[in-house]
Amino acid sequence: MIDIIKIAEKLVETPADIQVELDNSKCLKQFKFSKCSTCHQVCPEKAIKIENNKILFSKDKCTSCGLCLSVCPNEAFYSKPSFFNLVLDKLDSDKITSFSCQKSKQKESNKFNCLASLNEAILVQTALKTHGLILITDSCNKCNYKNKALPLINEKVTLANNFLEIIGSRKEITISEKLDMQKNKLSRRQFMATVSKNLAHVGASAFSSNKDKNNTISKSRLILKSIVEKDKIQTKKQTELPFFQVTLNKDCDLCLKCSELCPTGALFSQVKKEHLRLRFQTLKCSGCKLCLDACPRASLNIASLTNTALLKRNLILKKSKVSRCSSCGRLLTDKEQNTCLSCQKKKTFNSNIESLFA
Repeated sequence: MIDIIKIAEKLVETPADIQVELDNSKCLKQFKFSKCSTCHQVCPEKAIKIENNKILFSKDKCTSCGLCLSVCPNEAFYSKPSFFNLVLDKLDSDKITSFSCQKSKQKESNKFNCLASLNEAILVQTALKTHGLILITDSCNKCNYKNKALPLINEKVTLANNFLEIIGSRKEITISEKLDMQKNKLSRRQFMATVSKNLAHVGASAFSSNKDKNNTISKSRLILKSIVEKDKIQTKKQTELPFFQVTLNKDCDLCLKCSELCPTGALFSQVKKEHLRLRFQTLKCSGCKLCLDACPRASLNIASLTNTALLKRNLILKKSKVSRCSSCGRLLTDKEQNTCLSCQKKKTFNSNIESLFA
């Protein structure tokens, strides 16, 4: 006799079928000087290679573990169907939510190909939308991917919990090898109180797709940015956060190559009161390091943000009094006089050509 209940349980345990895709237009390797290789380094099946400074993605070797999804700074790697929608479908607000991998023996947990595929934004949003989140790691130590997956899981959980702390949330993301779901069931009163409190933190469109094609900020970055902008930072504690800080050294000559190439607009230039300013918006930075690779003077540094006071500020990294080129009208820095370098080179070239025919 067919056991309908067992069949139903098996279907629930089956992880969502995702397919990993690569959007080359978002990949930093489109710039020849980019040194980014995070996806290549984390892929356990060597399905991602770098040849001639280009990403080669072999779908035949890919097992859809999703590790590349959580480390790519600009989300060039993405899933079909949307990973965010898959997570949203698995949430249950009246109890603590648990996630595990497909090899886990925990029957009541929500299955994913690998827990390391979950980035900070997914972890934070899940914790805020439910009564909390537990990652079940009962099968991780036996997994062939453990050397790459376990450190990544611990790193993402730490950053997500630090983020929850600074916005004053009492939610916590924990790692455990087992879970008794019955102990985590809420009463109706507790459930309503939890939902009411969480609505203040969670934007209604946080998991919706980004329809603005001109907006190059990743969906994960937009989620964290939206939460920070709506909430008052509750602590001044120095702690590592899923954000970044860019600083300059004295060698910067304000060539603006960094701001021109910045894929998220975190670095941008501004002219105000005859001064050229290079500014930085912390909440937009994905930590892709393209600005470091592009800087001809190696004058930029980037590090994980620990100072919560800088989260909502637009910082002036450097400013310089400017005038305009007498030939083309381009803005000049302090190190250029009357004529910009381009026009100077053009003038020299023309002079050399004329001398040949003199």
